[in-house]
Amino acid sequence: MAVTKLSTSGLISFARYNSMLAGNTAFSTYPAFLNSAPLWLDASDSATITQSSGSVSQWDNKGTLENFVQATGASQPTTNATTLNGLNVIDFASDFMNGQTLANWKFMHDGTDYFIASVVKYGTVANPNAYYVLIGSNGGTSNAHGVFVAYDNRTGIRTDAQTVFITRNVSASSAVSINDENFLTPNDFIINSMLLDPDNATAANRISYFSDNIEGTDNNAVTNAPSTSNPSHILQLGAEGRDGGTMTGSIAELIVVSGSDATETNRQATVDYLNTKWSVF
Repeated sequence: MAVTKLSTSGLISFARYNSMLAGNTAFSTYPAFLNSAPLWLDASDSATITQSSGSVSQWDNKGTLENFVQATGASQPTTNATTLNGLNVIDFASDFMNGQTLANWKFMHDGTDYFIASVVKYGTVANPNAYYVLIGSNGGTSNAHGVFVAYDNRTGIRTDAQTVFITRNVSASSAVSINDENFLTPNDFIINSMLLDPDNATAANRISYFSDNIEGTDNNAVTNAPSTSNPSHILQLGAEGRDGGTMTGSIAELIVVSGSDATETNRQATVDYLNTKWSVF
């Protein structure tokens, strides 16, 4: 089947997906703007996964920036053990994967508009004093430059919370900060998405976030200027968070779209694509 591009914000269909998904054409379309996304990790695409006996040492980025790697065997996530809607996902058990170039990911905290959309399952927190970080570049600390997207279920502090910080290397002074308790469901796949505008003059407009199609209610209240410095840490997937936590759970697909394509319409189109493919809700 030839590549057929419908529109800049429409859908594109291509032969490799049809082959990969055994002819199931219901999943063979995706929004065309994903072709220029900085980050697009897709566990259903076996050609993007480098593994040995199920341990993943590299997950190739189908977007425009770098791949994610993990050279340490004990910290490698696993593949070909779990499926969702008949498609492979990657499992994390206190594992994480690393980007490699600080400057590549500065856009995630420097005021650039972007959205994140993921099909993710957060496992039960083994360390009750730790965050479980989906993606982050600041090590989970406020006195650093970067972004931090996590599930927080710390004993006596928060319960099943969606936590997002965009930090600016000033202790306790973020550009974006939300902690929404009882928002994320552990041990079940969700489509977790958020649209970020870290330099918006109106604090509440700096982030909107969703579990499946349910919008969160904790509004960002800070208007501090974001940092234009490089991140303090490499971008990590299943990142090492504050208090020593690394992610337990699974990631099926993770997408970051930035710049002029980072609109609410395109966030919703991406969620629709992910739900059609993975049948989450």
